[in-house]
Amino acid sequence: MECNIVRKKLKDYVQNYITDIKEKNMLEEHIKNCAICKRELYLWQEVLEKQKIISNLQSNLSSDIRNRIKYRMTQIEKNKSLPPIVYRLQSIGKIWTSTKGRLIIQILIILVSLIVLVKYMYGGKNLLVPFLILFGFIVLFIIMLKGSKEK
Repeated sequence: MECNIVRKKLKDYVQNYITDIKEKNMLEEHIKNCAICKRELYLWQEVLEKQKIISNLQSNLSSDIRNRIKYRMTQIEKNKSLPPIVYRLQSIGKIWTSTKGRLIIQILIILVSLIVLVKYMYGGKNLLVPFLILFGFIVLFIIMLKGSKEK
């Protein structure tokens, strides 16, 4: 018997699905003489043994825990295909959407606006820019107040 034929039948052999005695004897003879097929047989035995252990564990778990595990596994599967940069962007997004992150953004906006406002007050001829900056301060202040009330 050739290796490729034997390897296709190894799983059935381990599970005792092969009923033909002649075929079973030929498989056993090949496995005795072929180190590669013998190794693959051991791997199939390990896989099936671990499947039995997992099925025993699953039967002893509560349905709540099983559902939580299934949910986590689907989340992991969804994220497997994402490139690494997405994980970094997600963590950055979490930082900026937190309370501290919003506060940092607001402070940065205020500082930059103050710098631009001072620049235009001492030499700028266009009054539209300072007006827009002051309007932005008022809007930002309202947003800050609204955000603190929601807590």
